[in-house]
Amino acid sequence: MGRPQKQTVDYFPHYTDASTRKTLFILESKYGDNGYCFLFKLFEMLGSCEGHVSYVRNTSDWMFLTAKTRAPDQETAKAMLDILAELGTIDAELLAAGIIWSQSFVDNVSDAYRNRKAPVPSKPSLTCKESISDGVSDVSITLETEFPAISSTDNPHTILNKTILNKIRLNKIRLKQTNSSDNTCQQLSADDRPNPYPTPYQNPSFIPRDRVWG
Repeated sequence: MGRPQKQTVDYFPHYTDASTRKTLFILESKYGDNGYCFLFKLFEMLGSCEGHVSYVRNTSDWMFLTAKTRAPDQETAKAMLDILAELGTIDAELLAAGIIWSQSFVDNVSDAYRNRKAPVPSKPSLTCKESISDGVSDVSITLETEFPAISSTDNPHTILNKTILNKIRLNKIRLKQTNSSDNTCQQLSADDRPNPYPTPYQNPSFIPRDRVWG
């Protein structure tokens, strides 16, 4: 299997009229230099993230985002993200799920992937899967991102997964056979169970009458 294709970039366009465009103009008007720094530090972070996807799902994620973008505090970082989502700079639906994705940023770095002759990372899609077990409902969010197709015959992970599944199935069969054998033995009474000593002379504890002292 070949080396995984790189899905990060070393640079992104920084236009000279960025401050006059709507997104940055609003951030600078409301937050000053913090707004300017936040936007471009966020783009730097997305550029270095695999697939240009970043997450804000727990406390450590927010701490990293706040430090990386030099935001004054976490609440300000959240507020600026909400503004970017409202303006369409980042995806609002994905942000609600704790995912930062900027289609405009990916479009601006598409030339890098064209030069690599590699596909541009696609927008993650949310798929909610609900499984109910023992009366408990568990809802999980699955990220589905398109990657270059790889033949299952050339993918060692596919072969490994099949091997693991086969081992699990074999163990289940052996477990069923063991349980079945145990149940059969438990159902047999002492009289019904096979005698390991068909004749008395084969029993090591048997003593013939002519050898009994007394």
